Amino acid sequence: MLGITTRSVYRYVDLLEQLGLKAQRDAHGRLSLERGAGEEAPVGWNSFTPQEAAYLDQMVRTVGRDNPLADGVLAKIQAASEVTAGAQLTYRAHVAQHVEALGLAIQQQKQVVLRGYYSASSQSVSDRRVEPVRFTENYASISAFEVETGLNKYFNVDRITSVEVLDEPFAFAAQHAFFPPDVFGFQGHSDPHEVEWTMTLRAKLLLQEEYSASTACTHPTDDPLAFLFRANVYNFKGAGRFVRGFPDDVRVVGSKEFLGYLSKNRKTS
Repeated sequence: MLGITTRSVYRYVDLLEQLGLKAQRDAHGRLSLERGAGEEAPVGWNSFTPQEAAYLDQMVRTVGRDNPLADGVLAKIQAASEVTAGAQLTYRAHVAQHVEALGLAIQQQKQVVLRGYYSASSQSVSDRRVEPVRFTENYASISAFEVETGLNKYFNVDRITSVEVLDEPFAFAAQHAFFPPDVFGFQGHSDPHEVEWTMTLRAKLLLQEEYSASTACTHPTDDPLAFLFRANVYNFKGAGRFVRGFPDDVRVVGSKEFLGYLSKNRKTS
């Protein structure tokens, strides 16, 4: 109904709890947000449509601004019209804190720990000690050298719970490398390989939710409910993992290399 994955919902619930809102689960497993003790719901915050709120705001400002009650009325109207926007701004501020901390670590050449990083590939949450190298376009991901694995990887900024900047300076600067990532976050300095498939609307939405860069590689077809995806990738793992996860929604049409990878992987798995 929300148009996002179940994993994303739980990430957002975790974020709300970090912001001080307590999530409670009832006997049927349903989640709700509990107000603090003694806290009252804002009066009339959901009584008006956005259009009604804008109209009332205009009325108060033009004919009743000098009334001592005007400020209180305007505050309630503002709450009615901006509650959704406020939630979006709060989430963006949370992500912006990660960007600021990582940018500082790059500038000072300090190691960091990505606390509670959610990995879509392994579907696990863990702490990652890294040396941040460079942001990708629009600060969506950070390219970093992971100390434990000795590999340069990409980490989605919005999947980080918190960033801890350490006192330890870079110890592996000579091994840092940055290559523009493919749609699925894999980097490489060899020639990329082409993948191509058609998919349903459901698969398209889930692909774009997990990998926002896929939007530029997705094209409409004659069927309004089917879409063509074509991209160059450095590693078949990400594309293969997605295709295998939606056997009824995705039909691979190329390339021969990718079809061969899927066939071989199916036989060995």
